[in-house]
Formats: sequence, C-alpha cells, structure tokens
Amino acid sequence: MKNKLFFIIPLLIPSACAGDSISASSSEQKHYDKHAHVILLSGQSNAVGYSKSVYVLEKMGDEQYAKYNNGPNNTLINYYIVESDNRSMGNNFTKVQFGFGLGGDSFGPEIGMASVFGQHPDEKYYIIKFAKGGSSLSDDWLAESGQAPLYTLFVAFVKQKMDYLREKYPTTEFNIDSLCWMQGETDATGYNSAQNYKNNLVTFMNNLKNDLADYGGNNMVIIDAGISQVWSYYQTVNEAKENAGSLIDNYHYFSTIDMGLEVNKEPAGIPDSAHYDSASMIELGKKLATESLKYFK
Repeated sequence: MKNKLFFIIPLLIPSACAGDSISASSSEQKHYDKHAHVILLSGQSNAVGYSKSVYVLEKMGDEQYAKYNNGPNNTLINYYIVESDNRSMGNNFTKVQFGFGLGGDSFGPEIGMASVFGQHPDEKYYIIKFAKGGSSLSDDWLAESGQAPLYTLFVAFVKQKMDYLREKYPTTEFNIDSLCWMQGETDATGYNSAQNYKNNLVTFMNNLKNDLADYGGNNMVIIDAGISQVWSYYQTVNEAKENAGSLIDNYHYFSTIDMGLEVNKEPAGIPDSAHYDSASMIELGKKLATESLKYFK
C-alpha cells in the first residue's frame, strides 16, 4: 500500500486565485465579523474517500442524495487528494458535494461532516482536507524521520489556506479548531509499524501542533478515529490511538468498530474491505463532526 513521494513542494501547492465560490450576502457577512471554525480533515484512504455516491443514490433515494450533494451554505471546503491529484482550484473554497474523494463520484467524511455542521446555520465552517491513500504514519507523516515529504506538504497546504482566509476576511478570527484524523491502516499491516504507532502518533501530533501554532494549532482539538478490524494488527494500532490521549493535549479517540461501521457490502459480491461502505462513510463524517463540536467554543 505504500508509495514513496518525490516532488518539489512549490510545484504542488496551488497558486492563489478567485475567492470562495459562495459570495457573502449581507446575512452571511455577519458570520465573517466573528469567529469562523476551521477543521482539518486528514489521513489515508478512508480520509480521502473511496466510497461511491452511486450507492447513496441506490440505497437512500433521490431526495437524500440531492441533499448530500448540495451541501449547506455555511460549510465550505478546500481539498487536495494527493494520489489522484484531485484538488480544489487554487484557494477556492466551495460547498461540499460528491466527488471530493479519490475522483469521479467518490467521497469521504466531508459529506457527513457538512450535514452535521449544516444544523448550525449561524456558524461558519471551513474544512481543509488533505489526504493520501496508502500513506503510513512511520514513513510518510512522521517529520522526525527526515523522510516525510507528505508531512511537509500538508503543513504548507494548511498554512496557505489559512493565510488566504485571514487575508480575505480580515475582521474574522480564523484559527484551527480541530483535526479529524482517519489513518493507521497501512501501519496495521506490519508488526513493527504497529508496535511503534503510539510513539509515532504522539510525535506526529505534537510536531503538527507546534508547526501550526501561529494558526491556533497548539490548541486544536484532535479527533482520532480507530480503524476497522480487517487489518492484521488493528488491535495494536487502535490501542495505541486510545492510549495516546495522556500524551497529547486535547486528543480524543473513538472506535469505528463500536459504531458498527461496515466494509463488507460494496461493491456487492466483491466488497472493497479496505474502505467503508457509503452509508458508513457518511456516519464516520457525522461522528467526526459531532465529536469536534463538543469542544468548539
């Protein structure tokens, strides 16, 4: 599942261009005169989103599909999916819809997240999504290893989007409120990476808080989702996540297994057991958002 990355960061960071796709009406402008919530969504393929919207249409019907595909006005997203180079245009933040996953009609947790944030229309939410399928904490995200270009790109991407928001809306307070982290499957395929996951996770999260301190990263809440049971060392990784809370400030873990999320139904007959089924992906997003909101001011 691992793919090494070799690139020059300035070539991959989109240049600034037009602003938000949702222009601010007089009522919306009020939201910009106070605090806006910024949520980071990151990790590997279940953060990317390999789930297919066609199953949402088939199983939930036209009305529900249309509702998810036309996200609320108060929740905007800028995204970058590294392995498929599926990304927002420049600094453009847009309403959440299907297609912001691996590509085509795929989607990730952002669909469920937006549906929860949309229940709070007097607040404004910006999701900054950056993820890469098959990435491991030990090889791709851990800055301490000196071989983590993905981490460097992630930090640069977040800083660029935060700078854009602060410049565009100077009367609004923009700080990162939470990081929603969905990762660990690749590390759970090997004994050593699973055994080292707790220490690596603590190092990664504390480095990230420090590197994003100018954007409120030192105070951001971390919502960490456990991985499914299809991976060889899933218990080791999930235990590492659960036990990391005492070593990382504002860190909160939840079990996707306890939630009953499923990976065994889609596609029918030959299910993709590495990735959550469409309904479960939506529930994952809802859980990430609900847990984040518990700690928002």
